[in-house]
Amino acid sequence: MATDSTHSTSQIDTHPDLMALRGRYAEASAKPISGLIEGLCLLTGLYLAISPWVVNF
Repeated sequence: MATDSTHSTSQIDTHPDLMALRGRYAEASAKPISGLIEGLCLLTGLYLAISPWVVNF
């Protein structure tokens, strides 16, 4: 696998809309519905992880 040393990878710090992106994500994560969805996803994942033992497979 060859690497191209002349190609520079862009860093996220140089993204032009970095502050707007951070603001949008902070606003979305501050809403109560996002906490509810995250909690439901966590409980669903936990249930899926233990379900074989719950139904005795």
